[in-house]
Amino acid sequence: MKSKVLLTSFDIWKPEHTSNSSDDLLGLISPQKLSYYSLIWLRKLPVDSEVVPEIMISQIKKFQPDVIVCCGMAEKREILTIESQANSGEKVMKTSVDLSKLVVGLDGT
Repeated sequence: MKSKVLLTSFDIWKPEHTSNSSDDLLGLISPQKLSYYSLIWLRKLPVDSEVVPEIMISQIKKFQPDVIVCCGMAEKREILTIESQANSGEKVMKTSVDLSKLVVGLDGT
């Protein structure tokens, strides 16, 4: 059985933004033939910390994905980066993914 992967991205949140790099990235992935996975797209989420958790929880319950990849945009960064943790107030959640293996070859070497 294929692994179900939920992929998320955000919409723009400032008037000067023409796109959100997180959604641009998913736009590049979507035409790929990734036959080992069943991809679930949750694109252009509103940048709203009260609304997004409700949307995400309902979609997680609905699809019960094996993996969740949340893509976001850090407007001051020059390159794409992989985040190792998420913060919510005092709570810190760290990924269990071996990020060093995930990024092998991405730097062009």
